Amino acid sequence: MKRDIESKHEIWNYLFSGMKMRVKLEFGPDDGYQFITTLIGYKTGQSIILDYPKSAYEALVVRKMTNITAIISGISHTEMGHIIAFKTSITQSIARPFPMLFCRVPNHFATKKIRKHKRIKLSLPVTIQNENDNSPIKGTLVDFSVSGCGIFIDNQPMPIEQNRLNKDSKVIINCSLTDCVNSPMHSQIANIVKQPNGHMIGLRFADTIPINDALKSLLFEYTILDELNELDSV
Repeated sequence: MKRDIESKHEIWNYLFSGMKMRVKLEFGPDDGYQFITTLIGYKTGQSIILDYPKSAYEALVVRKMTNITAIISGISHTEMGHIIAFKTSITQSIARPFPMLFCRVPNHFATKKIRKHKRIKLSLPVTIQNENDNSPIKGTLVDFSVSGCGIFIDNQPMPIEQNRLNKDSKVIINCSLTDCVNSPMHSQIANIVKQPNGHMIGLRFADTIPINDALKSLLFEYTILDELNELDSV
């Protein structure tokens, strides 16, 4: 897929608090250190702030961190699931109130789409059922495309920890969209991400879902209603 090079003014469209980031620190030609961390936040035009994991902090506590080159990458929550990557440098590392790294805003960064199809954000009740399990699990469909979807399952019950749902499990999805395609959505779990209040499950459909007029109309209805509900809550 095509890789795009964008200027620093656009980077804020791809960053979000809680985003998982891969960091590679370069201390010299053959001297580096890598770790996975979380984006805490940013100050537009000034700095990008990362969590400094305890294991990395302890391993690098005696190393000079200021002005060290850092190569950072992550997957953004855009409709096309962009990978974002950039080279920057550390301006400051602090230990209190907890370890954090402050990075310069890069002049340029690279992005690449990893999804072939646009995902529509929405929120509607759904059940997901392992093909070998007769007990459906309730969840919320949070995004949808013709090739896959995302489902959030809250902490009760805990089907992932009970091994009812696992990566690569074949599952059947049922929701109000199902009626529009005249059959359950057969899928395979691509990934499971644990969150503080539940699990986010990414799924690939066994077959591309045809977008007919009925499905198009229903998707439009749900997305518009969600926007109106957000306005009502302001």
